[in-house]
Amino acid sequence: MAISLNDLVIYNAVESTDPIVGAFTLPFFEKPVYQPGITFSNIYEGFVKGDGAGRGSQVLKRKLGKVTATIESVDQANALRYTHVNTGDTLQVIPLTDVIKHSEELYEAVESARASATGAAKAEIVVKTIVEGVQSRISKYLQDSAIQYAGNVVLTKANQKDEIILARAELDYKPNVLMVSPAVETLLLQLATDDGWFAYYGRDTITTGAIGRLLGMEVYVDPNLKESGPEFILYDKDRFDVYTTFQNFSVVPAADFDGSYIRAMAIQGNETLLPTFAPTIKGAGSWCIAYPTKA
Repeated sequence: MAISLNDLVIYNAVESTDPIVGAFTLPFFEKPVYQPGITFSNIYEGFVKGDGAGRGSQVLKRKLGKVTATIESVDQANALRYTHVNTGDTLQVIPLTDVIKHSEELYEAVESARASATGAAKAEIVVKTIVEGVQSRISKYLQDSAIQYAGNVVLTKANQKDEIILARAELDYKPNVLMVSPAVETLLLQLATDDGWFAYYGRDTITTGAIGRLLGMEVYVDPNLKESGPEFILYDKDRFDVYTTFQNFSVVPAADFDGSYIRAMAIQGNETLLPTFAPTIKGAGSWCIAYPTKA
């Protein structure tokens, strides 16, 4: 028997955030573009949970310092003795301040809503709406993290690969993800395999969300990158940190009519929300660059 969202909502009258995560694995659920460990990182040092409404929730992220190893010839005096240093690091506090929420009205009592086809349909709407909201905000975090490529031109099938290489040269850290707009996806699909482009088909795309591989980067399509946004973004996913906590996914009695609400809420954060944030420029550890749309 196929799993439905209705099955995920019913937890013996105990609500859970699992349906939102579990929905990603359902056959009919479109794979999200932004996924932890795949297109962004969610590793942290600690998590400070706020009150019941999510206020004050914070993530503590430790940024390690960088130092250069000592290199000497073995025939030099004290070459085999260590030079000891104490490399400093910093603890960054990232507030989770973005609230993504949605609620659907249902003219059924809670008990009926949990088991009915209408309840399942409403639950699907809520889950998909929340996921779309989460994805949209992550896309904005990525765009805000990027330095801008200054030599942009109108992209064509003939020049797109060279332009990606030129933008790549502006990064200090090797990118492993190429996030493209729907328009650039169309151009990429016109490339032959011998152009360095390898397209994914069938199950690979369904299970991972990636559409192919180019220049050592996994390629994804972000529908949020439209005419007003960049053509594509190159970045190191291990340096793009996003933190999301699902506050609730619940079915509760309605207060102003005979029925119930099916609702969900997520709270999310990224370092771009810090008032002191600025994209990291080349020479200082740049890891993300956007290619603006050429009018």
